[in-house]
Amino acid sequence: MGQIRAIPLGSRSLRFDVNALCSLEELRGEPVHIIFEERNLQATGLRGARAIVWAGLQHEEGGATLEEAGDLIQEVGFAKTQAAIEKALKAAMPLLTGAPAADPTKRPTPGA
Repeated sequence: MGQIRAIPLGSRSLRFDVNALCSLEELRGEPVHIIFEERNLQATGLRGARAIVWAGLQHEEGGATLEEAGDLIQEVGFAKTQAAIEKALKAAMPLLTGAPAADPTKRPTPGA
């Protein structure tokens, strides 16, 4: 399996690789499939959103603290944060489901 693409979020980027997902499970105390059932950040709550962003930042040199993740959410806003999380999850789909990731640069074929 190839490298999972990182998704820009403000001056940082999110990537949900195996280590990020394991760290998120450890922090939240529940499996990833439960955490991402409710992908709406408002439904997840502030602590949940901050934990998801924190996990997605761990691939960067030096990682991030929970406080830095919260600062990033505050800097870019919830709507942009939610959109970046959804894109990063789509990029991680092969890891989560075993199915190939959709190429975001390709348009769907009409009638397909």
